[in-house]
Amino acid sequence: MTHEIENDLGYFEGFNFRAQSAIFERLTAEDVVNWDHDANGEAEFWPEGSNDFVRLLAHGNCSGFDLIEMDRIFSEVDNDEKEIAKAVYLRENHGLRLDEITREAIDDACLYVYGIGYFSDLRKDAAWDLFETLYPEAYKLCESWSVPGVSFDEEDFLQSFSTLELKTRDHQGFLVVEIA
Repeated sequence: MTHEIENDLGYFEGFNFRAQSAIFERLTAEDVVNWDHDANGEAEFWPEGSNDFVRLLAHGNCSGFDLIEMDRIFSEVDNDEKEIAKAVYLRENHGLRLDEITREAIDDACLYVYGIGYFSDLRKDAAWDLFETLYPEAYKLCESWSVPGVSFDEEDFLQSFSTLELKTRDHQGFLVVEIA
């Protein structure tokens, strides 16, 4: 039985244990999912890096089952990068297995995503946005201040939240912040 992958999960590299060598062809997610270990030899696969989110969700090697679950996650969130960033956060910071990451789990988590951009800018934007969202009166008061030596420390403010920086190949990324 072959399984079709609906989303672009990038390309994969692999190692064939029977041949004791790398698999030299460029493999799609569908190739990995439909790999016949009996006919082609036991093999292991890993993302080659063309899809940043698959690389982040994979934790190294990935099986056909892992790719089917990633494909499901991508479909459930309509390939929305910020929603997939939340899925990565749930996997990294909450230790959820891929099959536990559902649209409902993502919606139930109180996560804010900033990006894509450079982390210094994202951290500053996140701090000010969350300050305004969570403490609107204090934000208005802080905006009206012009007292020398008194300032809002973005990094100090973000220390009170759990955050995860997701780096992309182009050295930018997403910042995920959890409000508990």
